[in-house]
Amino acid sequence: MACGWWAAAPAALAQSMTEASAPQGVTVSIYDTGIGLINEARRATLTAGEQTLRLRGLPERTDPASVSYSSAARAAPFEVWEQALHFDLADTASLLRRMIGQPVVVAGDGKTREGVLLGPPIGFPESGAPSAFPVRSRDGNHLWMIGLDDLTSVTFPFGRDSLATEPQLVWRIRARQDGPQSFRLAYRTDGLSWRAHYDLLLAGDQAQADFIGRVEVDNRSGGRYDQARVRLLLTEKGLSGPIVPDSDTPGGARPALRYAYGARDPAFERSVASLAPVEMYELPRTVTLEPDRATVIPFVESIAMPIRRFYVYDGVRFDRFQRNRRTDWNYGTEHHTVVQTHVEFDNEEKFGLGLKLPPGMCRLFQVRADGSVDLIGEEALLAVASGMSGHVRVGPAVGLTGARERTGYVEVKPHHVYEESFQVRLANTSDETAEIRVVEHLYRWPEFEIIRADTDYTTIGPQSIEFRVELRPGGRRTIHYTVRYTW
Repeated sequence: MACGWWAAAPAALAQSMTEASAPQGVTVSIYDTGIGLINEARRATLTAGEQTLRLRGLPERTDPASVSYSSAARAAPFEVWEQALHFDLADTASLLRRMIGQPVVVAGDGKTREGVLLGPPIGFPESGAPSAFPVRSRDGNHLWMIGLDDLTSVTFPFGRDSLATEPQLVWRIRARQDGPQSFRLAYRTDGLSWRAHYDLLLAGDQAQADFIGRVEVDNRSGGRYDQARVRLLLTEKGLSGPIVPDSDTPGGARPALRYAYGARDPAFERSVASLAPVEMYELPRTVTLEPDRATVIPFVESIAMPIRRFYVYDGVRFDRFQRNRRTDWNYGTEHHTVVQTHVEFDNEEKFGLGLKLPPGMCRLFQVRADGSVDLIGEEALLAVASGMSGHVRVGPAVGLTGARERTGYVEVKPHHVYEESFQVRLANTSDETAEIRVVEHLYRWPEFEIIRADTDYTTIGPQSIEFRVELRPGGRRTIHYTVRYTW
């Protein structure tokens, strides 16, 4: 195929630009909502006056509107007048738009056509046809609409020298003086996420266990971060949903409400929440995050960590759909009988821990006598601050049962004051003495008062109280209390 008619086509000249250095001192802050905030140091040798500064090494999913820069100097070394993110290989449309007006050779559908690209792909939604792009023949007598689905190859004999084959930020700036300048760059990118994973290895009924914590960072931002400090952030928005979906219901649907011991609120309720961080965790060492890859980073390990077992009866169920929880007389009368076993540990440095532990999934293993292990469950581990105690549910307790029954419901003042009475029955048919933590949720309204109770209790949350009862083998116990709601 002769291409001599292109010989007179002028080659595109690369625009003279000042190149900034590669990123250094990178800090990656990863939010639990799937976004990342990148902070990095850059250097550039500038000439006083107006010029163009190019910054390479950015992730493909950079948000150009979020870019800002700062300097340690009293006066900023330059002013940014304009900025744009260039990446011509982001998708087919971006590349074709960049090459508008260039000679092109298009092969597809058994034909080869030579011409000039006139525009980017054009969709035809009304006909259901795929996108096509316009090409004018070399003699100017034909206009072809080339369908993207029909292509086998597209060749640009004179590709632009300034084609942006990687994401790059281009600034038009005015520098205050000649010489090298240092500055820090900050920007947002999508495609970064993290999850915490824990392994708890239990050996029979021993009062110790092995505990291992890892963080999985998934980098789908289209960028690489070398030897970066990594910060993991919990936000109000990210915490407004449950850590793990309820798998007991078909089709992934969640029941109306479920409480988890130690959590402040029921898992199903979602609210309008902000991205403001409520907690931050920094990994203890720098990490290189490769693009399009999940990296697992061990960050805590404790061998033969002391543990304690305790038991929880949280008997309330919310299986019925209720429109008004305040005055629906039958709300919260469902119950179950399972007492759950929990394993508790102290997050202290002397046990090999001491770091703040982010919430995540904990895999529970039972260690056999020969050293092999059996997976016995996966449970959510709530966040554990340094110096505090953490716990995870192991499963139903053998020989311990509970029952919850409402014994009274009175309208003291219709639509304003209600009283509700309950009794909780506990039984221990095991061979060991057990302390059971009985959790009751005052779910109708935040303005409440316990007006009668035959057992001591403590407040463990905004609308939750806890009774602690010790039962000997064969023992039984009943707790009675009355709550008054006012609104």
